[in-house]
Amino acid sequence: MNFLVKYSADGRITLPREVRQELKLRGGKDLSLHIEDGKIVVEQIGKKCSICGSDEDLSTYNVGNVKVDICNKCLLELKKI
Repeated sequence: MNFLVKYSADGRITLPREVRQELKLRGGKDLSLHIEDGKIVVEQIGKKCSICGSDEDLSTYNVGNVKVDICNKCLLELKKI
């Protein structure tokens, strides 16, 4: 995937929706940004439960056209509803 993006005067960029969906990014997630061979590289920092933020016992589920990671504890709580 290649995308052309603009950055604002204060240096902000908006990640295209397709990128956010492919990487399962939601607002508030931490990303790592570094420069490698003159290029900006942005990487996701580990998977976490979309509900509680845990990084243990995760499973990935399709919700509509978005993939979300949910830990087993939250999954059990959701099944009670």
